[in-house]
Amino acid sequence: MFNALKDNGIIYISFKVGKGYQIKNNIYYNFLTEKEVVEILEKVDVKVKVIEYFETLPCTKRKQKNIIGGNLIVKKES
Repeated sequence: MFNALKDNGIIYISFKVGKGYQIKNNIYYNFLTEKEVVEILEKVDVKVKVIEYFETLPCTKRKQKNIIGGNLIVKKES
């Protein structure tokens, strides 16, 4: 996806914060930390920079009330 992004282009990445994984209703959820996601981005062949990281609280209408969302805004550098 970073190869398709133009130089100085911005991409949004979201993930579940935590450790390990969970399979629920035949959907695989991989839990990561901010540090783990940044380490993965450092291994990408394209130079990218994290612009912002923030966490979102779970929606109270969902059954998974204790899962926090991790969010990254990443910029592809030229």
